[in-house]
Amino acid sequence: NAEERAGWAMEKLRIREIALNRIRQVLSASYVPFNRTRLQFSVFEGMDLERAGEPFDALTFASLAHRSYRIDAKESDLVEMTLFTKPDPAREDGESCRILYLREGGVINESFEVEGGLVYPLAYEVSRFQIYYLTTEGELAQEWKLAERAFQLPCAVVIKLGLGCGEEEEDWCLFIPLYMSNASGCEFEEQALEDVCEQAEK
Repeated sequence: NAEERAGWAMEKLRIREIALNRIRQVLSASYVPFNRTRLQFSVFEGMDLERAGEPFDALTFASLAHRSYRIDAKESDLVEMTLFTKPDPAREDGESCRILYLREGGVINESFEVEGGLVYPLAYEVSRFQIYYLTTEGELAQEWKLAERAFQLPCAVVIKLGLGCGEEEEDWCLFIPLYMSNASGCEFEEQALEDVCEQAEK
């Protein structure tokens, strides 16, 4: 039994690491095209969905980290994606212990219902998914809309992620620089991760 528990614990860690790496991969490749013929991909909408007892946000963005599942697929290299959570219907506490999804392509509505594209779960037992956006002034914004930001991306995205519900909960802070940000004055120092994560807690 002890060996089985240890094996399952290692498997959970492996699954979580895969999920965290995928989040880093797609967000770090966020991009706003300069070509006006591709304005449909000029999207980066960070939504602060904070409600009482529900620390869950969502983010829709265009990324170059799209996975193509067909060699001959005639797909754009830039694809609209959304990171969002939904209640876990298999759990009694599913409203507060959610599933984190990634949508690639297709269309999503305000209720996070998706038509077309690809939607798959990244993580289960998600107790927290809060997103912040690092400005060139070093401040954290809780929302980000391109039209209100002169069509500039933030310098980085900071995600406070709670995985595991109840006594097994672990808190993670992901500091994800947007390497293709079109904002000027973005700088990242070695101390940035610690400082920004502490700032997100305030």
